[in-house]
Amino acid sequence: MSKEYILDVGKKAQRNYGIDLLRVLSMCLIIILHILGKGGVLSSAVGSQYAVGWFLEVVAYCSVDCYAIISGYVCYTESEKRHKYAKYIIMWFQVLVYSVGITLLFCFIYPSVIDVKTIIKAFFPVAFSQYWYFTAYTGLFFMIPWLNRFIRRCTSKELTRVVVVIFALFSCYSTVVALVADPFLLKEGYSFLWLTYMYIAGAWIKKTNGEKKLNTIKVLTFIGVFVLITYGIKMCIPIIFNKIFGVYFGENVLINYTSPTVVGMAILLLVLFSRVNLPSYISRMINFVTPAIFGVYLLHVHPLVYQYIISGQFAYIAKMSPWMLPVFVIGWAFIIFIFGILIDIVRIYIFRMLRISSFADRLEKIARFFGDKTVDLLSKLG
Repeated sequence: MSKEYILDVGKKAQRNYGIDLLRVLSMCLIIILHILGKGGVLSSAVGSQYAVGWFLEVVAYCSVDCYAIISGYVCYTESEKRHKYAKYIIMWFQVLVYSVGITLLFCFIYPSVIDVKTIIKAFFPVAFSQYWYFTAYTGLFFMIPWLNRFIRRCTSKELTRVVVVIFALFSCYSTVVALVADPFLLKEGYSFLWLTYMYIAGAWIKKTNGEKKLNTIKVLTFIGVFVLITYGIKMCIPIIFNKIFGVYFGENVLINYTSPTVVGMAILLLVLFSRVNLPSYISRMINFVTPAIFGVYLLHVHPLVYQYIISGQFAYIAKMSPWMLPVFVIGWAFIIFIFGILIDIVRIYIFRMLRISSFADRLEKIARFFGDKTVDLLSKLG
């Protein structure tokens, strides 16, 4: 997950709160993925619990793609706009606070799990990929101005061709060959390259007004079809391979971020939520929590929290009845979400008191000055 909310463009009156609601939902689904996976629910579940757990996993799997697609949908504009690098600086400080702060907290609570290497990594979150999404998003952020220029210069038809070709190569073809290889180094979607494609997909929807071309019934129907296809293949393919070849194989062929069905779900959810009209009081609530959403991710996916607090702690849920399993998974996801929001709201107020935003603006001006001077010098040399 990434702090795409810092990339919102336009005035508040133009804000699409349906998209912000999708951000909230996506983060909750990301937490569900982590509870099911790292939390130990799926690895401990059998029988009906296994079936229910994996259905939740399939439904939630499009959440990361949703985040990246939202970036493209929100960031792209038909008119040229100044790219605000200060937003990344603020984001980097936010990541640093969580990376270093949680590590120092562990130094006092669990000193036995901390060594010098762990502390060094905490101070360099991008270099050591403390958070894979932030590392991948860093590359994407600095490419956005040029991606937007490329997209502006394409006609809607040309951009559609680009999206179709990339989808055919990076999603459809890669999913098939992923059983034996990773030819484009997509790492099942855990990569800068994949986030870049998702950004282009989001911008394509906005440029072509794609969110207006399907009615809601069709959107919901297609989402349901994609979920059933993904879930059906997950549950049936291993059994078929076992009966024919005597081995379990291919069960997760569609369970990755690059899967065509997962991408389809993410795109359709964006289309669906872009049309949502919220009552003013709900819009105000969404507006209040949106800036803190990325903090939820930074808190619960910190490597130390992930390894020593999340790992295996939810395995007991797999022993519950199939009806109670989703209740507890969703309930814990909600608790973690609210706790993360409250923590990051405190961080936001501290940043305001320290005037981090003004400091980031000054750093951007300095960086632009030296950057422009360097470009001018290289141009003269060329």
